[in-house]
Amino acid sequence: MKLPWPFRRRPSLVSPDPDERIEATVRELMQLRKPELAKAVVAAVRETEDVVDVLTLQRIERTSTTANPYNTRQERIEQLAAMYAGTESWGCGLVKRLVNIRRALQMPHGLEVGLADGVDAADDELAFIRDLLDLNNLAEGRAQRLVKHRELEGQLLVELVWSESRQQVVLRPRLWRSMHYDVTLVNEDDPVGPRQAPFYGDDGQVVYTLEDDQFAFVAFNDDGESLEGTPEIGDVLWYCENADKLLFAWRKFNNLFAYLTPFFKTEDQQTADRLHTLIQSIGWKIGMAVAANADFKMVGPQTTSVGLLMHKELVATIQVICGLTGVEPQDLGFPDILSNRAVATEMGEPQEIVTNADITAWRGFFEELFIKAVRLRNLHLHGQLREDAVVAKIMPATSRQYNLVKEILLPAAEKGLIDVETFLEQLPRIDKEQTLERLAGDLDKRRGELVAQLNADAQRGLM
Repeated sequence: MKLPWPFRRRPSLVSPDPDERIEATVRELMQLRKPELAKAVVAAVRETEDVVDVLTLQRIERTSTTANPYNTRQERIEQLAAMYAGTESWGCGLVKRLVNIRRALQMPHGLEVGLADGVDAADDELAFIRDLLDLNNLAEGRAQRLVKHRELEGQLLVELVWSESRQQVVLRPRLWRSMHYDVTLVNEDDPVGPRQAPFYGDDGQVVYTLEDDQFAFVAFNDDGESLEGTPEIGDVLWYCENADKLLFAWRKFNNLFAYLTPFFKTEDQQTADRLHTLIQSIGWKIGMAVAANADFKMVGPQTTSVGLLMHKELVATIQVICGLTGVEPQDLGFPDILSNRAVATEMGEPQEIVTNADITAWRGFFEELFIKAVRLRNLHLHGQLREDAVVAKIMPATSRQYNLVKEILLPAAEKGLIDVETFLEQLPRIDKEQTLERLAGDLDKRRGELVAQLNADAQRGLM
């Protein structure tokens, strides 16, 4: 790591290092208040792989030399967060759309809870977890904010803290980009054993460490060897920037084509000179008459080849973005990229598979969080609530999911091939227990009305 002046040697104009000579030249020109010359120095080395930023005097890598200019996890996360916040020059809108679409796909109906398989009654456990969700606003949209943080960082860590005043667990998301942390195994020989999370200060030293029961953690796209996730959208930042730049270049080209240039064809240079003098003297504009020994026409750039190339590049860029992130082109506002409905259906199937896998990971994360919250509650209140009685319910919301319910599950339920409870479990925003209770009440009511009707008919028959 380079130390700031005066702890490191000042760059020299006679240094054998070309980068140091460039930096020294720029420094001297800036001190002489000649920024234009400094820019010229930088422009002279644009063909090299690295250039010098005139303002910061730091070496920066040219983005045109690689398809992945953000080569470290930290660079990808910081750039992704900045683009989502809209503080970068290119690709911000497309990145925000990608994050929001992926967030909606993973948790479209929010977070709900239910009983685990084999658990018949757990009123106290359900009440505690639902109170946990209400206190931390997880049922009102904060759960989707957690998904957004996962999209920006590729992972999510939530600290669990017991609140004596509320007699409940408070959840505190810890963002990696705010304070770096690692998640490691306490015993490397036990991959499913307890973990710990050391947090680091600016000097790289451990500030504090969370033990396994103090946090819940989930990582996506890890390499299988470390507990560290990576964001999918981090792989397409360069393409999002290029899509924005391409549209901007297309707009500049269209503006150039829109302003046609008047052209006068003369027989010789002398006539052209006289016509030029005449036009300047009268301040000629389009619409004004002019008499001269010349042919007049409007000329402009040819758009056929350039426009076609621009369109093809934009289509290819969007296709790469969609292919790497699993977001369909029509969701990004490019429905014309799809050739027909069959192609859209085929593209949606792998997207649904990946989304269901993400939803499964989220269920595991929240169930881990519920278990540790109940454990923390039992520790402080000396209670005996069951840790594994409540599970998370996250339902997908795709057209294929609703077609499954409509075309397969509903006919099967009507024919008695599956029970009503199994059918209700596949419907989002439906409380299975309350619905079954209402159905049972309606059945009792109809049974009573039928018995009363039969009694009335019998009485009339006897009379």
